[in-house]
Formats: sequence, structure tokens, C-alpha cells
Amino acid sequence: MNPNLLEAPAGAQGSTEAPATITIPHAVDSLVSTPPPTLKVKRVHYPFVLHKKTPYLARRGKPNSRCKADGTPGDPVPFGSWYVYKTIGGVFYRFSLETEVYDEAKQKYDKWLANLNTIVPTEGSLSSLVPDFLQRRQNVRKGKASKEALDDAVNRLLEWCAFMKVPYKELNNAMILAEWNALSQPGSRPLPNGKVTSHVAYKGNTLVSSHWVLRRLINLAVRKRFIPIDHDLLADVLVEERDNHCPRCVVDLTHEMFQKIRWHMYNDGSSRRHPHTPIVFDLYWMSGGRVSSVANILTEDVNFETGWLFFRVAKYRPNGYRVPMSYDLRLLLKEHIARYDKKPGQKILDITDINRSIAAACKAAGWVHMHAHDFRHLFAVHAMERNVSIPKIALWLGHQDGGVLALQV
Repeated sequence: MNPNLLEAPAGAQGSTEAPATITIPHAVDSLVSTPPPTLKVKRVHYPFVLHKKTPYLARRGKPNSRCKADGTPGDPVPFGSWYVYKTIGGVFYRFSLETEVYDEAKQKYDKWLANLNTIVPTEGSLSSLVPDFLQRRQNVRKGKASKEALDDAVNRLLEWCAFMKVPYKELNNAMILAEWNALSQPGSRPLPNGKVTSHVAYKGNTLVSSHWVLRRLINLAVRKRFIPIDHDLLADVLVEERDNHCPRCVVDLTHEMFQKIRWHMYNDGSSRRHPHTPIVFDLYWMSGGRVSSVANILTEDVNFETGWLFFRVAKYRPNGYRVPMSYDLRLLLKEHIARYDKKPGQKILDITDINRSIAAACKAAGWVHMHAHDFRHLFAVHAMERNVSIPKIALWLGHQDGGVLALQV
């Protein structure tokens, strides 16, 4: 099926802008003459116990030519300190024993295992770990949207779950389970000023995010030895898996309806609409980039010679990733950069949020409400319709799971 995406829908009048003819991109054709990205070589570790599901010692660093292959003691030039690696109760331990001598590392390792169940007495609670937890997350995630979602999940626990302020030694599974189940039901509580505050029945991804924060806080307490490793605090606290499936607004979207939505994106007619709105919309569904990734594209990130588009800001990808550009997307970006005279080092887009324009276009076309992220799913759907392999789609989406998440589309 090859619809003309610029043909005005029936009954539409007053077209104000007519972009170049565009069809749904054949992304496979964009990779014919482009070499695949170079894969990074993983660092080699030398484990003390070969099976990584059991406690083991390992040496980190680049191997030295004068070191033995198995990393045994007596190496003339040691290449790194000994580290402890161990996963207990879902908590992954990894820290240095601060020695390069195997015998000393083994003694410290045995002492560490013997003292692992020792609890540090403290009168603190899970709420006291929130600042430390937020600081750790801030060092990893820089996005504004992710910070807001994290703050909402933390505040939800602090406001409605009394166990967050209960001392560690008094925490138990029944207490957490009772208050957690109350979150899934409408509730209310009095405020100090005499007023009453209430909440709706939390469900879906809202509970998933709060459960994730609670699990991380307990793991942090275990790592600090405030809570025993063999605790059962979350044994009965269950939550549904996060819904990452393709939304119905994308699954049921026909080519004809998408044609109408895109036509209204280019022919809104509103004087308040930013002139960059149409090209931002096209980047969403032609490249599959996230909102933050598209908003931070620089002029030098668009390589018209090789046909690759580089996303320097990407979730869980500190080094960024690149996607192939279709022929139509190359023409649109080349025209856009030339029209607005974008210099190297400048962002090619002067606007980041077009959700209002998308909502207005969907309403004018007679379709349900859609968000900018929905067109990332649409990109994956178009690629699957053209028999692109799942691992390659995952690579284009910036995933690092080999296609596990992309299969949910």
C-alpha cells in the first residue's frame, strides 16, 4: 500500500502549506550502501568462581601481556584490584577489596562473607534514604520528564504509605501489604489544618513506578545493612508488569486516517502554531526518536552523505545512537536546515513540545487523542510491515535488549 500522504481529505478547504510528496519510508533501502555500526568489545574479567550466579572474586582492568591467562597470584605486573561480585535477594554487590594480591583479597573476601548478615543498628526508616536514592538516580538520568515521574512515585509513597516512616526493625510484610493494597482503592486522610485530602484508585503504570521505587529503597537499605538480606518484606506485594505494548490508537490507525492527521499538521491555519511543528512531527514517525532525542538534534548530527541521523541524547545510551534516514526524510531535513540557515553546533529545531498540535490534528481528523511518543510506536509498526528484522528495529529504536521490548509492538 502506497498512499499519497499529502492529498487533502474530503471536505477540507483552505490549504495553506504543501510539503513535498512523502510516502511511508522504506528504511531498508536506506541501509543498502551504509556499513553497520561498530560494536564495542566487552572487557574481559577473570572470575575466582567461574559460575557467575555464585559469589566470586574478579579482577578488573585491561589484561597485561605479562599476566597469566587465569589471573593467578605471582603476576609480575598486576592489571587491577580484586573486586567482590555477588547478587543476594536481587541486590547486586560490587566493590573493591583494595588489594592486588590474591591471598589478601581471598582473606578479605572470606571475612566479607562472614559479616554479610551483620545488621547495623539504626533508628532510621525508608524515608531517610529518599535523598540518597534521588541523588543516585539524578547521576544516571538527566531528563526532566523522568525526574518528574520519579518525584511523583516517591511523593506517592511518602504521602500515603505510613510504613515509609516506620523504623527498620519494626517493618514487616503484613504492614507493607496492607498499605500497598490500600493504594489500589480510593482513600483519604485528614491534614493538620483540618482539611481532608484524598486520592483516586491507583493502577497500571502508576503502581508499577511506585513499586519500583519501593523495591529500590529496600535494596539500598539492604546494601547499607539496615535490613537483613533474607527479608521477606515484598514477598506478597505484587504488581502488574509495566504496559509497554503498542497503544490501540496506533494499532487501529489506518493509512488513510494517518494521511488526514498529517495533512492537518501541515494545514492547521493557526497563527500560534510554530513553523517547525510539521518537521518535528515528521521526525517522530520517520525516525522513531524519543521527544528528548529529537529536540537535541544538532546540524552536524544529520549526515546527508551516509544517510545516518545521530541522536546524541538518548535514554540509557550515554554515547547516543544512530538511525538510517529515508530518502524523503533527507529531503525534508536538507530543506529545513537551508530554509532556517542552521549553522554547525545549532539545534535544528526551535520547538520541542507539539502535543497540543498533535491533539488538535487528531481531533480535526476525527481520531482519538495521541501523544508524540505514540509515533515512535508507529515507526516500529511501519518497519515490521516491511519485514525488517526485530533486532534491527530494536537497534533503530535505541534499545539494547536485542528486540525483547520491540516484540511487544
